[in-house]
Amino acid sequence: TAQVPVFLRLLAAVALVDIELLARARKKLQQHRSFSEAIGARLAALETSALSASTSEVAVVAAFRCAALGFDGESMRVLLGALLRSWLRDHAEVNADAHSLFWHVAQLCWACAEVRAHTNEAASLAASFAGHHRGVGDPLSCLRLAWGSLACGGADTTVEVLLGDLVDLDGAHLLAQLTPVDRQPAQQLAWHAQRQGEGFVGDWVQKVLDDGRGKRSRGTHPGQSALPGGKPERHLSGLLQEMRVPHVMATPAAMPSGSGKSIWFPQPKAVLDVGAEDDRLMSGKLRGVTELRRRQLYSAGLHVHAVDAKDLSDVSRSQQLHLVAHAVAESCPEAADWLSETEAESVSSIGAVIEEKAA
Repeated sequence: TAQVPVFLRLLAAVALVDIELLARARKKLQQHRSFSEAIGARLAALETSALSASTSEVAVVAAFRCAALGFDGESMRVLLGALLRSWLRDHAEVNADAHSLFWHVAQLCWACAEVRAHTNEAASLAASFAGHHRGVGDPLSCLRLAWGSLACGGADTTVEVLLGDLVDLDGAHLLAQLTPVDRQPAQQLAWHAQRQGEGFVGDWVQKVLDDGRGKRSRGTHPGQSALPGGKPERHLSGLLQEMRVPHVMATPAAMPSGSGKSIWFPQPKAVLDVGAEDDRLMSGKLRGVTELRRRQLYSAGLHVHAVDAKDLSDVSRSQQLHLVAHAVAESCPEAADWLSETEAESVSSIGAVIEEKAA
């Protein structure tokens, strides 16, 4: 319809321009039913035409931008399923506009990875295009398709082919192209490339890693739930100190890129990943970028524990201590001991009250 271009422009303005605006939009989508219902209705209308070659590209762009906002309603999953079936069937060969085709496939696979829907089919589509259309995609599309494959659990060879196309890329040029929704995935992909060896590490890898580390070292990113002082990892460090749990607040250079805020327990080789408000989709499930972040921490040889900053923001300090202790007790015996001691003290206090009343 005539309103579709307006809808797409509005999505682009909210999702692809400013990171703070994106964070606010994600929060509003989680809190306001009318907003999510409006987006769901638009996507449902697009699904009816998703099988048409002339309109499926519009539907892909809409799905990508809504996924960037964290929308994972039923209409999104239905639309992505219809698009994957259509593109796997009808777009097997390069057509006259191969660059546009690659651009849309990259966005489709990225959307599936971010909302964690139809990931096997998306990984198959990514593998097909990486194998047959090498050198066709622009750098940003290669990055999006490579991240989509990685986050969907696709074959290592698919990601390696796409990383190979980025080796000679100028890092500053790529950074200038990244939108707010691309920065964390780019950091995760750069960290993955670094672990694959020198053959996959181009100038872009170091530029992206340095950019991500610099931003995280400057403080709380938009969408991070605020705890006292505005720095959740420092607040959690204070709770751990109270329980006498040895730990280190991870520096940006010490953890995989895209790892957000983390606290490291060196001796048991464990990490407490501090979840932010925008780490979750509209439904409350983890975003693809969050799930991959924790997978990468695990692949670095760390036992991964998690706590959401929002779960600690509206409870007493005593409840915060218990939540954190339960989260890390498996790896930190000091936290387990603290829980045992506090439970024993609680039982003792209740017994004293009962005895006093009986007297």
